[in-house]
Amino acid sequence: KFTNTENQIAVGKILEDAETNKKIDPNETTIAEWLKNHTINYQTAHFGKWHLSNGGPSNHGFDQSDGDTGNDDGSQGDTLQTDPKKIFDITNKGISFIQQSVTNGNPFYLQLSHYAVHGPSQANPATYNNYVQYPIGTKHDNTLFGAMTTNLDESVGMILNQIDSLGIEGETYIIFTSDNGASRGTSNNAPLKRGKTYLWEGGIRVPFFIKGPNIAAGSYNSEPIVGYDLFPTIAHIIDQNPILPENLDGQNIKSLLEQNTFNREAPLYFHSPHYEVTGSKPPQSSIIDGNYKLVVRYETSEFYLYDLSNDIGENNDLTLSDPLRSRAMTIQLRDYLLETESLMPNLNSNHASFTGTGDDVDNDGLSDSWEFKYLLSFGFGPNDDPDNDKLSNFVEMQSGTDPYVYNDELKKPVNTFYKILRAEHDNFGPRLELKN
Repeated sequence: KFTNTENQIAVGKILEDAETNKKIDPNETTIAEWLKNHTINYQTAHFGKWHLSNGGPSNHGFDQSDGDTGNDDGSQGDTLQTDPKKIFDITNKGISFIQQSVTNGNPFYLQLSHYAVHGPSQANPATYNNYVQYPIGTKHDNTLFGAMTTNLDESVGMILNQIDSLGIEGETYIIFTSDNGASRGTSNNAPLKRGKTYLWEGGIRVPFFIKGPNIAAGSYNSEPIVGYDLFPTIAHIIDQNPILPENLDGQNIKSLLEQNTFNREAPLYFHSPHYEVTGSKPPQSSIIDGNYKLVVRYETSEFYLYDLSNDIGENNDLTLSDPLRSRAMTIQLRDYLLETESLMPNLNSNHASFTGTGDDVDNDGLSDSWEFKYLLSFGFGPNDDPDNDKLSNFVEMQSGTDPYVYNDELKKPVNTFYKILRAEHDNFGPRLELKN
């Protein structure tokens, strides 16, 4: 294993990033397209950051939008602005859309994707001056960021007030969430570890609020959910038996919102096979299954296991004390990445540590792409036997069998996916079921 990450970055990246694809496949159905094809003719709008190219929101089911926008479109220039990060422009467009929809008697779906609180920070002068009077460390740690956050909060209040004034609060759902944790240096994520771009909790655990019919005011739940749960949830809110696109990620959480009961049927997966811009965050993937979370760092071939119910700060690695769970969750994560044909990082042939060529840059006798695809690691050697079935990694690679699953006389092929049957008791152990 490589362990001196800072030195690795100093002499060049150990890995090559996986290819980045931020375009929506035209064959995929967005929530806006699904709503517009529903029996009720929804009006749809998206204002603010799109960041997905491919022609912008109008090519993916939205009637109104700001076009094919990105982070730079939110910059207003000077630090102090009457409309910082276009917060109020975006909000006023949303309010006009709501008014128009109600006037025309149309149900509506509105998505406001604010540029705030993305850097660089900007704020309204009056709001900024209110923060200046308080020393740092009393009411805030960052004057400008605090003021910008307050301006965003004011815009949320404008939307809530408009919904109330139109008398549609009893039939409108309002969802507020963030796409990632705060960047380190602009806001404190403690007790969560790290922040934006990382797959530690500081990067992926974010606020989620929802207000609407049959949701008890002031209710709270700590059940982990994810952004891609929203599509099936919204569909089930407006239709008791919706016909949804095939292979849709996410799970309907309507029962969690209304009855505070929910059974997550599959783990949550996060895949970030890229370096952060400065190189401080290397490619990572993670899986959350119940209270447990596994993180793999591809650059160092290290795996980390945490019990989030007792260790929200991810300080106590359980991989050595709970190896069965660690391996079982590794296989779950690996099989999901295989099943979804996820793009993986690979070794950097120009790095000074490597002397090999082709698809064996580290010159260990194993295909680099095979190692990342089936082991999620390049830290094993050709003679290693992770599953203790007396077949080395080299033999497993040559025979097309699974290096992480004990191979009996059936010689289970590596391209067969295995479902880990989770035990709900303390005697957890990986039990494998062949899934055709």
